[in-house]
This record gives sequence, structure tokens and C-alpha cells, in this order.
Amino acid sequence: MKPPGRVQPGTEPLCMVCGQPAHFFSRDSEPLCLRAECKHVLGKKQHMGKKAYDLFFRLQAGQAKKTIEYVTVIRKKMEEKKAKETRENLACWTRSVKEELGLNPEEYPFSVIPTNAKKIEDLPAFRRQAFRTHVSELICEVVSDPLSVPPAEEPDHPGNPPSKLEQAFQIKACSICRGGCCKAGGDHAFLKPETISRVMEKHPDESPENVMDAYTGFLPEKNFKDSCVNHTASGCSLPKEMRSHICNRYLCDGLMAIQEMFAAKPYPKGVFFIRRAQDNWNKDDCSLDNPILAHELVLASRYIDE
Repeated sequence: MKPPGRVQPGTEPLCMVCGQPAHFFSRDSEPLCLRAECKHVLGKKQHMGKKAYDLFFRLQAGQAKKTIEYVTVIRKKMEEKKAKETRENLACWTRSVKEELGLNPEEYPFSVIPTNAKKIEDLPAFRRQAFRTHVSELICEVVSDPLSVPPAEEPDHPGNPPSKLEQAFQIKACSICRGGCCKAGGDHAFLKPETISRVMEKHPDESPENVMDAYTGFLPEKNFKDSCVNHTASGCSLPKEMRSHICNRYLCDGLMAIQEMFAAKPYPKGVFFIRRAQDNWNKDDCSLDNPILAHELVLASRYIDE
């Protein structure tokens, strides 16, 4: 007799609910996968009558299989979309750098940049008030119970900081995108108690009222519609030291590509930027077109000479 949990090759059990490969089973229990929904269905068996459970099982199992089918279709579409965009990126890169300019593409790698297509508008009064309320609550939390505040945030760049050349290309990438990742900042700007605590520790002579005035004083007159309250046409209105940890550290795919380019030497002689239509949060939406809008080769000598 084989011990529980062992199966012969080619006879792997399937989950009793969704029909996907099971991850655990025994002689006296039905095979299950690791999905919480499937575990929930089995857990109801001991609390329901047979007739009621049979009906409940059929409904839940049917729904689970439909969900998995839907996710499988979406995943396939996503893979096809990414493969198509990869082919387009490579074609655009090689055609422009190698064929038109006669350069070695390996010395001029590419980075794909999303687009913030929102327009600038007057910052509404209700958004200003929402930001003030949020910052005020954070300051009160830090002052009233400092021990409850999590440890100070990590340094912006642990280990070796990026070179000036890498920073220059990162700034260029953000200017091409116009800060599409900032859209998620809303009226809170990702500020947390840790952020306020860090600011107050660096400026111990400043009162909580002064810290509040500083944050509200940097609110812009105009910002990008439906984006962070501090997101302006020229970038973030907050000084770097007053921004949240995530704002200082977040790297989109395009910035991560640049980071990889400068991880070793020799540095690239330039970066070929490919700008696509969707923003950082919609670029993977299969229902939206994400065509190449523009491309630009930026030479490293432009920044070295400076």
C-alpha cells in the first residue's frame, strides 16, 4: 500500500472543486488545490446536509471552473500582447539605431516608457482639504504616540547610489512619461507616519504646526487631473526629503531597464527611448491599445559634457 500523498507518474489527482492539479490529498480526504475558495467548499461539507451540500458544491465548482477559464483566457491574451509589443519594440529599436543611424544597438539599449495623457487643471479645493486632513492625522499620530510609528524608512538608495549619468537618464525617462506612476498618489501622496517621523527627526527644531504648514505650503495651484495632488507639469511639488519612501524608491519597468543598463561598465553610449500610449497602470490592459507614439535616442555625451 502506497503512503498518503504519493501518486504514480501520470496519475496526478485533480482538485475535487475546480479540476486543476491538486496540491495535497490523503486516503480519507478529497484532493484539493491551494485555492482558498476550494478549501472553503470542502470546509462546508461537515456543516451542511447532503442535499444542500451537493447543490452548494455544484454551484461553487461550476463558478470556480468558469473563473479559471476566464483567467486562462486573459493570461493568454496578455502573453500575446506582450509578445507583440516586444516584437514592435525590437523592430523600432533596430530600424532606428542600426539601419537608419548605422550604430551598434548593443551600445544604445532601449527603454520602454509609458505615457501620462492627463491634462493639467486647477487643484480643486476639496482635494486640498483632503490632503490637509491626511497630513494632520499623520502628524497627530506621530506626536501623540511616537512609539507606535514603525521604524524609520530605509535610505533612498541602499548600497551604491546611482551614478550621475544613470540619474540623468532616469530624469529624462520621467520627463518623457510625465510622471504616469504618480497617478496612484491620489490625495494621500503615499505619505505615512514613517514619512512624517523621518521629516520631524531631520528637523527637530520645527514644531508640528510648522511641518503641517510646510506640507500644505507645497501644494500646487495646478496639477495633473486624476493624479497625485503634488503632481505638476514640472514634476513633484514636494522636495525629495518630504516625499514618501515609495515615491523616492519606486521604479517602473522603464526605469528598471535603465538601472540594469548601468549595473556594469562600460556604460551605454546612449539610451533609445520608446514611448507607448498607455500609462504605467493601464499598459497591461488587454482591452486597450498601446501603440508606439514616439521614439528618441538620447546620447550619453549630452550629459557628460554638462
